[in-house]
Amino acid sequence: MKALDKIIVLDLTRLMPGYATLILADFGAEVIKVEEPVFGDYFRSMGTKSEDLGYAFQILNRNKKSVKLNLKCKKSAEIFDLLVTKADVLVESFRPGVMKKLGLGYEKLCKLNPKLIYCSISGYGQSGPYRNLSGHDINYLALSGVIGLSKKINGLPIEPSVPIADFESSQRAALAIVSALFQRTKSKKGQYIDIAMFEGSTFWLAQPFAEFFSTNKLPDTDRYLRPNDKYWVGSKPGYGIYKTSDGFLSIGAAEEKFWWNFCKALGKINLKNARDNLSKSAIEINTELNFVLGKKTKAYWIKKFKKFDVPCMPVHDLSEVVRDPHVSERNLFVEIDNQGQNSIKVPSNSFGLSEKQRVQPKPAPKHGQDTDLVLRKMGISKKMIAELHASGEIK
Repeated sequence: MKALDKIIVLDLTRLMPGYATLILADFGAEVIKVEEPVFGDYFRSMGTKSEDLGYAFQILNRNKKSVKLNLKCKKSAEIFDLLVTKADVLVESFRPGVMKKLGLGYEKLCKLNPKLIYCSISGYGQSGPYRNLSGHDINYLALSGVIGLSKKINGLPIEPSVPIADFESSQRAALAIVSALFQRTKSKKGQYIDIAMFEGSTFWLAQPFAEFFSTNKLPDTDRYLRPNDKYWVGSKPGYGIYKTSDGFLSIGAAEEKFWWNFCKALGKINLKNARDNLSKSAIEINTELNFVLGKKTKAYWIKKFKKFDVPCMPVHDLSEVVRDPHVSERNLFVEIDNQGQNSIKVPSNSFGLSEKQRVQPKPAPKHGQDTDLVLRKMGISKKMIAELHASGEIK
């Protein structure tokens, strides 16, 4: 038995918030993706494709079912109401107010199903002056302070290469939903969950915010040029990315014991105290470190740092990640049999539970492929389904 067996989730997300419901699906929930009849989720046609489906869509929507419903039409709305009475969870990612305009707000649906857990994922949350603004990951990271605190090149902050806020907020949503499901076993009631995509990223800056509140001074973001530093990431000598003769290494010698081990491994005992007593600046220390590390290969330093217990990992490109023996041992990637077509490999939701909980990955659904099946399961007659198809509401 999977952790979320018999939990029914109505998924009205589009694009990246679909990761939240993917997590639930991977742990056994029956996730029914409700899509408008013409185009469906935008991700179906976006980005690099395989078999006419975008890779992003295939990754985020495996193990789900797809139902076509035009929620602006009366009959489809009535069918959706019926789905709500059977569901445990509803997740939506529209701008605040859209669901209410469709007649599908929490106030109405919780009356149809008092045990319903209703989760709204939006860029800026359901309240506040920005609530109705459009946005994407880069906007949420800008508002949260993450980009403002990032390293700058030629005065410009670096743009993240992955959608941090999108994925982080989806994980928070999944955790909140599971917590609400657990609470429901005691209260016998559902509840409303408001997830703002920018907020979780702000928590990642807990340390610099704590200093700002206590000193009323902005943290110095010129990380590599500071002679002494209070943050670990990308600033403290011995904690950063260093170039070897054939590539790059990440070194994590933050604590004193690791810094001491690092200095010994490099044969640079003279640097042991320089980092803390300011006898040399950070740029001077890093210059010495780069000079020594640049003389040997990644493999040489990895072997030596392992002997001296120095936190160290190579900076991988994607092909190196796939070939890495540790990644293989942990079964990080799973293969999906794409309905007799080309199979694809995707990252799994890797949670190391002692009891096997994840379902065998199934391919992302074709647009509306489960409409008839789900409606019949809900008690809708074949005649009614045929009429809905004829009217175009679920076509």
